[in-house]
Amino acid sequence: MITKIRVTATVIAILILILCPIVVNAKLTPKEGVTIYEYPTDNDFIKIYAKNLTKAEVVELFKSIGLPVKSVEVSKEDEYTIFTIHTSIGEKVSPFKRRIDGKILAELSKLGDVYIYIDKGCTVKGDIQLVESDYFQDLYKVKGYSDITYELEKSLLIELEAIFVIIPTLSFFLSRYYAKKVLSSSLSKEEKLYKIRKLAIFIPIPIALILAYLMLFLNFVTIYDMIIGYFFKYNETLFVIGFLGAWIIIYIVSMIFVMIGYLPYYKALKREEIETKKATKYNVLVVLMLILPTVIWVILVLNLPKTLKSNTEFIVLIFAIFMLVLMSVSPNVFSLFHRAESLKTPLRDEIIEFCKKNGVRVSDVKVLKGLPEKVANAGVSGILHKYVFLTEYLIDKFSKEEIMAVIAHEIGHLKEKHNLISGIYSITFFVVWIYASKFVDLSSLNPYEFMALWLAIVLVFILMLGRIMVYLEFRADKYAVKVVGKDLYIRALSKLAEANVMKRKTGKLYNIFTLHPSIEERIRKLSEENSFS
Repeated sequence: MITKIRVTATVIAILILILCPIVVNAKLTPKEGVTIYEYPTDNDFIKIYAKNLTKAEVVELFKSIGLPVKSVEVSKEDEYTIFTIHTSIGEKVSPFKRRIDGKILAELSKLGDVYIYIDKGCTVKGDIQLVESDYFQDLYKVKGYSDITYELEKSLLIELEAIFVIIPTLSFFLSRYYAKKVLSSSLSKEEKLYKIRKLAIFIPIPIALILAYLMLFLNFVTIYDMIIGYFFKYNETLFVIGFLGAWIIIYIVSMIFVMIGYLPYYKALKREEIETKKATKYNVLVVLMLILPTVIWVILVLNLPKTLKSNTEFIVLIFAIFMLVLMSVSPNVFSLFHRAESLKTPLRDEIIEFCKKNGVRVSDVKVLKGLPEKVANAGVSGILHKYVFLTEYLIDKFSKEEIMAVIAHEIGHLKEKHNLISGIYSITFFVVWIYASKFVDLSSLNPYEFMALWLAIVLVFILMLGRIMVYLEFRADKYAVKVVGKDLYIRALSKLAEANVMKRKTGKLYNIFTLHPSIEERIRKLSEENSFS
């Protein structure tokens, strides 16, 4: 359980890092003369192609027309000198409207034809001509030098509101319809719960994809830039985190509606009272716990100096250190979000002594108090300071010997360094991605091509990770048998399936995504002679 949460957080961190270069660094084709890249976030820059112009003359020109010069970069292309001037040219009129002064355009026209990029999804007014479009911006050629204004199309705001309403509502009704259909079927209780659990595991994938594509298709970047840019000064970290936050909020709301949709039928099958409010709070906290490392990682990367951002070896080193720190503090974060408390019974000392006898020193044994339903489970976490986590239902339902059998499995994970193996896999995958991306110009891909590539990488990562983790579960089973014996351990596995109303035989894809093999397969392998040679 603990391993699954840590690994999921790692997946999100890697995926967000992959996404960041596309969000932050957009490449556009410059035109000869003067090209204005106007952003509502006041992170504008102007490119000037010139043959006989110096940097000092450019700075003086901008000073004379009243444009602030934040920085000037100079490069060469054929016979042209290219000046990239970071400035702020557009004026805020309202959260949905901006203006560009015609007098400034007239002054810039002395250097050649003036072109301007404006975010898609805007109504543009002024003496300009549309030249070409890409997925995020339209390129205009300035014909006259009157003021240019552009404002959000009202339909975009309506469509944005529709995303917030339709996706969660649709998620709710589809979830409820499916769960109701499952409940009314003639399947066994375990089979019904298995189908609903599959819904909870696999439904996030299409929801995530639908949201991502809708946000691209409906020009959410434009809406976000206009509204946020009106109220805040540009800050790269703020804007990337904020953009991701908008996606996360819609996603969380959708997932809560999915849960609320199937929860009444899930409760009926488990025959226990699960409070909707408590279940909602728990799911939100779990998602936040998974997002926290991602947010920290993105902030860290975005605030590195430019020289270090481009240093691949340094980024890899920082990621490796980040992973080690994440695994070290995971018990504290897990305890906080699950309201874990130290076990107060004599069983605590017996578990600590049992772990010590098997070569593992644990700092404490904690009971999870924040779970919304009865779950029999256990886990271990930590590198420097190791902790054992138990659920209340496991303590109540299992005998002391059966609890020790379950813990023996978790000790196997620690003894064989499975936490470290999963961490090394994540770092290795990250390194391969970083170096492979050097041979592919990601910024040349359109958003839909990038999303397809991103999805393929995610699936490869999850499938490979799932196969590794399933194998490691078998290894931990083998260790547990050595410690407590085959009969006791198989009895504990069977009781876990019974207590949690689990289907004993589950699909391979389900096993990969849950990072655990089925109970039936685990017992079969344990029963076979020389299964773990």
